[in-house]
Amino acid sequence: PSRGAEYNRDIIEKVYTYYGKLYLDNPYMMWAGMANMIGPSFAKISARYKGKADAQKVLLQSIKGGSRGKWGVMVMKPDTKLSDDDARVVVDWLLAH
Repeated sequence: PSRGAEYNRDIIEKVYTYYGKLYLDNPYMMWAGMANMIGPSFAKISARYKGKADAQKVLLQSIKGGSRGKWGVMVMKPDTKLSDDDARVVVDWLLAH
């Protein structure tokens, strides 16, 4: 890392490729945002939606139904494995932080 991004380009590209594939191959992990490497971080999601009256509804719809265009060009596939109750726990935690 001390030699800069260009020197470490190969490693950086491999990491982004790995997390991109992980993100796309595992829809149940997409809500995590992968620390803002692919998709938004928890902090960015929380900052955008905290205090909005429809935040829980919008986020639940995004998790359970998928979304497109909310955070750039990435598409978030619907999470069909996460129960409605678990999705609510995730959203409530997210909005509280």
